[in-house]
Amino acid sequence: MDGGPRDDDDYISKMLDRIEVEPNSTVLDIGCGPGTLTIPLAKKVGSVTGLDISAEMLKRVSYRLRGAEVYCRRMLLGFVPSRSCFHNIRQRAQ
Repeated sequence: MDGGPRDDDDYISKMLDRIEVEPNSTVLDIGCGPGTLTIPLAKKVGSVTGLDISAEMLKRVSYRLRGAEVYCRRMLLGFVPSRSCFHNIRQRAQ
């Protein structure tokens, strides 16, 4: 990736091509954000649960789900420690 703007449709199709799922699969989308992969995955599998540390992101994906004609099992506000998500953690004032 060159740091330039991302073509979301191309990104989604490439990711979905790489993810091996069956129609009866259950998927946990950790760091689901606004549902970029959550919603397309929900169209391919039996059940999707989205997890994100940001309540605002969960609001966005919930809004997008209304018109998507898919079912997501649940959207969870939570945190899974990972080096790749430390940029979301605010530093406490000393």
